[in-house]
Amino acid sequence: MALINQGEERPITEGQSGQGRGQSEAVQSEERTRRSGVTEVDLEPQEFSLDLSRELSRPEKVRIPERLEPEPEELSSEELQQRRERAERIRTRLQKSGFSVKALMDVSELGSALLQKQKQKVLEQQKVLEQQKQQKQKVLEQQKVLEQQVLDQQKS
Repeated sequence: MALINQGEERPITEGQSGQGRGQSEAVQSEERTRRSGVTEVDLEPQEFSLDLSRELSRPEKVRIPERLEPEPEELSSEELQQRRERAERIRTRLQKSGFSVKALMDVSELGSALLQKQKQKVLEQQKVLEQQKQQKQKVLEQQKVLEQQVLDQQKS
């Protein structure tokens, strides 16, 4: 039974082992480079300079513009009229769909109210935990006092 090794054209028989495969791969890569006419020297860059101090240092600052604002355009009266008509059409569509800016504000207020309630709950939970902690400390102090009294009675 003959198996074909990937990357190789000749079949491997069952009796052959994988030993020496590293050597054969190296030989094959050399043969491929000879066939293609490309040598190792061709693959390496001609001039290669590496300045580690520059590579490992902080990068240079990049200027980021504040904001790109388009310059105001001078629109003709026809263009202004078209913009107004378009804006009016959009407003009427929004009104027909039941959308309103007031509804958006109500939603944002609702969100802030929920956030406020959550903060209030967290504060209440913290207070409860603090009270429980104080109660446990008092109980522990009382236990220590009682243990001390028992020890004193046993000594006398």
